[in-house]
Amino acid sequence: MERTFQTAIEACLDIGSHLISSEGFRYPEDNKDIFQVLHEEGIISGDLLPQLIGMAGFRNVLVHDYVDWDDAAVYGALKKRLGDFDEFARAIVAYLERESA
Repeated sequence: MERTFQTAIEACLDIGSHLISSEGFRYPEDNKDIFQVLHEEGIISGDLLPQLIGMAGFRNVLVHDYVDWDDAAVYGALKKRLGDFDEFARAIVAYLERESA
């Protein structure tokens, strides 16, 4: 479950990085900054931004095993934040559709 959450977060980071690179946006300083750049460019909303930045931080914790996680807590976080992945995907699709029109 932890690795699935990690992989989903990394997919968002990869999509963001690819978009930033292909569009020539400013280079992000770190993973959290990827989402900040997307916000600056009007791709993701200010409401979603803190959630995505939090996910990037959580990904770092999962990857580096900073703490022992309670499986129930990780599951709860995933279940609570699952909609953020959908919102991110919708924001990316909306941007791509605007740019291709």
